[in-house]
Amino acid sequence: METPPRDMDTIKMLEDEYFRSGYDIKSMLRALLHSDAFMEARFSRIKGPIETVIGTIRLVGDWDTPRPGFEIIFDEMKHMGQEILNPPSVEGWHTGKEWIDGGTLVRRINFIADYVGDLAQPGIQEIVRKLQAEAPTMSPPELVDGCLRMLGCYELEAETRRMLITHAEKSGDLPTTNKEFPGQVAQMLQMIVATKEYLYA
Repeated sequence: METPPRDMDTIKMLEDEYFRSGYDIKSMLRALLHSDAFMEARFSRIKGPIETVIGTIRLVGDWDTPRPGFEIIFDEMKHMGQEILNPPSVEGWHTGKEWIDGGTLVRRINFIADYVGDLAQPGIQEIVRKLQAEAPTMSPPELVDGCLRMLGCYELEAETRRMLITHAEKSGDLPTTNKEFPGQVAQMLQMIVATKEYLYA
C-alpha cells in the first residue's frame, strides 16, 4: 500500500533548495536540518527495536567495547520484531505503530526497565551522581524533571507527569545524600521508560 507524503510544503522547500543550489545535497540537508518541520518532528516517531536496544545499552554504559555475548542483544531485537540484517522483504521493516503489539510492548518495556533499574550499570551511577550534584535535596517535581532530562529531555503529557510526581510525593522531598536516593532515582527512571511518551524518538 502506498503512503502519501505528509508534508508537501517541506518536500517542495527541499526541491527548491536542491535546484537553487545547483544540485548540492549538502545545501539541501542544511535547509532540512534548520527547518521548523525537522525541529517539530522530535518525539513523533516510534523507536524501532534496534534503536531501542542499542539506545538503552548506550544510556546505561554497557557494551562499550566489543566482547562475547552479543547474541543476547540480537535476540532481544528479534523478539521485539526486528532481526538485524534480515528484513521480512525487500521493502525492509514495517515501522511506526506496527512495532508495538501486546507481546513486543511488554518485552520492550521490561528490557529497558531492567537496564535502567540496575544500579550496577555505570551510566545509571552517573545519572545518580549528576542529580546528587544539582542540590542537597530534591522535591518530587525536581526528581521527575531531573530524570526526564537525564534520559534525553523527554516531554510528557501533563497527566503522565502529574502521575509520576504523585508517586514521588509518597517519599516527600528527597535528600540526595541519603542512601535510599539512588534506588528512588532508578525507580523513577523505570516508571518513565514505561510511559507511552518514551516509545517515541
